[in-house]
Amino acid sequence: MLAARVRGGWVGAGPFSELSGAGDGVDVVHPQKRFYAGGANSVRGFAQSGLGPRVLTVEVAQVLDQGVCAAAQVMDLTCAAAGLDDGRFLPRPTGSTRVFEANLEVRFRLASRLQGVAFVDAGQLWSATSSVDLGDIEVSPGTGVRFLSPIGPVRVDLGYRFRGGESLSVVTSQLRSFASDEDDPDLRIVVDGARIPFVKSDELAVLGPMALFEESSSLSWRRFQLHVSIGQAF
Repeated sequence: MLAARVRGGWVGAGPFSELSGAGDGVDVVHPQKRFYAGGANSVRGFAQSGLGPRVLTVEVAQVLDQGVCAAAQVMDLTCAAAGLDDGRFLPRPTGSTRVFEANLEVRFRLASRLQGVAFVDAGQLWSATSSVDLGDIEVSPGTGVRFLSPIGPVRVDLGYRFRGGESLSVVTSQLRSFASDEDDPDLRIVVDGARIPFVKSDELAVLGPMALFEESSSLSWRRFQLHVSIGQAF
């Protein structure tokens, strides 16, 4: 059996963009209203919401404790956090305003209650400030099995992505100097087991150089993505 799906969308602030003072071409759409892609029901070579614009978040204490940067470099946004291992970053999707996805799936019987699947997914997200380029579309082939249970198909899919590393912005907490008359001494940042005279502020710091995330060879196992869920993909 052959199954297919196409999804596309565009969202914008419309006349409300003038209220924000941001002007044309700036994303003023609420994060909950933006589009996200990647996951068990999307482009399966990527983790949930792993396709499209993302940033890397990291605890500022880890940046300092690993000796990658000094506190002053974090404060003036010149810290090069690319020296950190990938495992210390937490990627977070930021969403986008335009989306295109296409899925093609061949489903075939393996046993009375077991179904096999071969699929090809494709898709991409674009922001309001970027032009839609079909050359940016990511293609993800894969295979999977479904156990036809009484509560619906129990699905296991394994997708593959061709894309290697991606340069992403690094975001952490901004620092400020410790003020003994205002701050609790226990809030000071711990570096190498000792507290330094800086505390985290309520602001975010977008560090200067981007970091290359998920760089791997073309045959690396890190390009495979496993999904386990209930129900058909679409």
